[in-house]
Amino acid sequence: MKFFDKYNRTARLYPAIITMLPYLLVSIQLSNSELGGIFQDLLSAKIAGNVTVAVVMIYLLIHINRFFSKEVFERWYFREELNMPTTDFMLFQNDHFSDQYKQQVREKVLEDFGMGMPTRELEDDDELEARKRISEAVGLIRNKIKGGNLLLQHNIEYGFIRNLIGGSILGIISSISAWVYFNITGASTAFIGITAFFIILFLIFLIASRLLINRFGRLYAKRLFLEYLAR
Repeated sequence: MKFFDKYNRTARLYPAIITMLPYLLVSIQLSNSELGGIFQDLLSAKIAGNVTVAVVMIYLLIHINRFFSKEVFERWYFREELNMPTTDFMLFQNDHFSDQYKQQVREKVLEDFGMGMPTRELEDDDELEARKRISEAVGLIRNKIKGGNLLLQHNIEYGFIRNLIGGSILGIISSISAWVYFNITGASTAFIGITAFFIILFLIFLIASRLLINRFGRLYAKRLFLEYLAR
C-alpha cells in the first residue's frame, strides 16, 4: 500500500508517533486504573474491518501535523514556495549557484517543457513575478525526476523535519498537560522527568524551526537541480 511506502512511513508516520509519546506515557500511568481500561478498550475498538480507533487517531494526527507544517511554518517562512531554496537558488541575485549553472538549468527547462524561466531584466523589474515563474518551473522539474533515489532521501529528510516541527505544536501542549497531570497525581519522578524532556525537545524544534527547515530545504534544492541536469 502507498501509505506504507518509505516516504509516508518516515516523513509522516514517524513524526506522528513521536508527537504521541507524551500521551503514551499517560496511558501507561493509567493502565492499571479503571479509566485506563476504558481508554484501552476505546482505542482497540474496531471501526471497520481491522481498522481500530487508535489507527484512525494516528491517521488524523498525521494530517494535523502536516497541516501545521505546511499551512503555518512553510507558508510563514517561504510564502508557500515563492521563497523556498528551490526558488531562491535560481534567482540571478542569489549567488549560491554560478550564473553558468543557472543558465544550464534554464536552457534545459526550455528544452524539456517549452517554458522560459525569467530573465535578469524581469527579475529586476518584477521579482514577485520572477519567483512565481521559477516556482512553476520547479514544480515541473520535481515531477520529472521524483523517482531519483538520492532526491527521494533528501525529500524524506525534509518532510520528516517539517512534519515533526508541525507536530511540535501539539507535542508541547500534550507534554505540558502530561507533566501537570503527573505532578498532580504524584507519579514517579521518571515520568515527570521524561515529560519535562519532551517539553524541552519540542520547544527546541519550535525555536529552531526556521533554521532546520531552511537547512534541509537547501539540501533538497541542491540535489533537485543536480539530478535534473544529470538526466
